Amino acid sequence: MAFAASFRGLQATVQLNKEYYKSSACIPAFVVLLATSDNPTVGHFQRLTWKKKIIASQVRQLSAVELRKRVEHKSGFLWTSLDKLQRDEIKAKLPEVIVAEPQFVVFEIISVHVVHFSFRKLVRHSSARVVAAIAAIEFQDGTWPELLPFLHRSCTSSNVSHREVGSYILFTVLENIVAGFQEHLDNLFKLFEQLLHDPESEEVQIVTVRLVDTFRTHFPGH
Repeated sequence: MAFAASFRGLQATVQLNKEYYKSSACIPAFVVLLATSDNPTVGHFQRLTWKKKIIASQVRQLSAVELRKRVEHKSGFLWTSLDKLQRDEIKAKLPEVIVAEPQFVVFEIISVHVVHFSFRKLVRHSSARVVAAIAAIEFQDGTWPELLPFLHRSCTSSNVSHREVGSYILFTVLENIVAGFQEHLDNLFKLFEQLLHDPESEEVQIVTVRLVDTFRTHFPGH
């Protein structure tokens, strides 16, 4: 019985790879999962709220990973196959989804070990990679002018969680693309200076150091 179930699962995976994952329709579907999944079918875990949250976060994280793969597929072929309205809706929605990702940390004692799960960070980082993948296609063509203002608002927000999100997305974007940033150098230097001295978050400071190193690689002499 276990073998039959595994075989059916393998067949389903093969079918997804052959059919659904090669269709641009999978991209908005993964965005919906990333934005809304609370995975209600969790069996006996339904009575355990934190376990429901863990499973829901796992669904969102896997959705983000697969979404990035589909966006990058064949140099953005699936992404650009979507009509402009769909792409614009996703670009407007995705950054807000990342900022709104629930913040919770779970501790579970197993024997004498304490296992620490920071699912919020996993989902946010995987989702940030999706933004970077889309930006690699759209930003240099000037078709995502809202991205930098959003990142600046997030990085300068009074909410420390938003600053953590904004700085990490900016880092992942700069890892992938350079074109289009030259005209923003002065503003970016000022932003880096502010983030390096973040009064509340060591994470923001660390990410900014990585950001500055990446920036210097792309723009030597600055």
